Amino acid sequence: MTPMTDEDRALDALWRQHFGEPLPILGAAAIVRQVLAARAPAPPAEPARAA
Repeated sequence: MTPMTDEDRALDALWRQHFGEPLPILGAAAIVRQVLAARAPAPPAEPARAA
């Protein structure tokens, strides 16, 4: 199983708020953002990555 990234965790929290269940897809932030955008205000921007 792929470990959750910080971005996955943030999107999971938003997904749970809107749908009441865990995020069904890990590593597909663009798709998840599209679904959430169709349902609610846009999720926060992608977190900054350490250099």
